[in-house]
Amino acid sequence: MAFSESTDVGSIKEFVPAGETIENWSTMVAARYFDNVDSPEEYIRNMAEEYRRTMPHMRFAVSQLEQGGAWDIDFIIYPRGEETGGFVEWNYFRAEQRGVGEGLVVNQYVVRRPFSRSIEEAFDGWDLPSLRKQMLPILKAADFNIVSGEVSDGEDAG
Repeated sequence: MAFSESTDVGSIKEFVPAGETIENWSTMVAARYFDNVDSPEEYIRNMAEEYRRTMPHMRFAVSQLEQGGAWDIDFIIYPRGEETGGFVEWNYFRAEQRGVGEGLVVNQYVVRRPFSRSIEEAFDGWDLPSLRKQMLPILKAADFNIVSGEVSDGEDAG
């Protein structure tokens, strides 16, 4: 676990591979818990609308999953503007009710690639269609039961 934080609204736990940090990672899994949000569909649709507003030229996918009324979305995000460095990320989010009246859990899986000169550099050799084809069936069926964890040495727990 690289980061953890709790507020009055809910909590988040972020996990990165060993040897990586919350500032410098290649893959991340996160679990967000919202105490007063109950609709997975509304959460994902709001995320889709925000993405459509901020990245109007990009495509994304939203679906309702078969198990328990869960909803998901996946998309690519990157710095907008004249950035000469940063990261391109492929994000997958899945939202589902924790239990009747118990709020919402939102799980996230992210793969990111750095670039230093141009955004095209991040896409060189990165076959995103194949990544989606491989990972979506796994992520849609995954059991993201993250219930505890320790923040890695040297990481900020928030």
